[in-house]
Amino acid sequence: QWGDECNYHFSLLGIWGVMKYLQGEGISPYINWDMINFGDSTLASGWKGHARINELKKHALSPQFGGTVLNPQVLEKELGKKAPSLVMMLSDGIIGNWGSAKNDVRKVLEGHYVSFIQLGSDSVTGTDMKSWGHVVKPVRRKEDLTDLMIDVTKQKVREIYGR
Repeated sequence: QWGDECNYHFSLLGIWGVMKYLQGEGISPYINWDMINFGDSTLASGWKGHARINELKKHALSPQFGGTVLNPQVLEKELGKKAPSLVMMLSDGIIGNWGSAKNDVRKVLEGHYVSFIQLGSDSVTGTDMKSWGHVVKPVRRKEDLTDLMIDVTKQKVREIYGR
């Protein structure tokens, strides 16, 4: 329903590409996955092993459209005890409650491998992420998003697993 002109379409292609890459590397069966979708609310899929990957895909296929808020308590519940995890955040950086949430978000993300993929123009969120030492990758053309998500994953897999 969102069509191939929507950033979410390209995000899904990226997610599927990352899954396929990790499967090709033979790592996928050993990874636990969690997808946190934020829009009007912050919804987490919960951690899923490879055997439950279809539940994660179903969660991915349930986008939220509208404004964006980020609930740090959901991030804490999902990421707080899982460090280090590879965290890929995709956003245009316009998060309505960023001013009140950013300090809690910063604490939750400490110890994780974070890549903030900035869709469109620079944002305060992206600037904050960079100042915290996280990787910020700008995407100007939505067509580049899929390859960027796969490249970020490949780079981290090489660093962690030497592959």
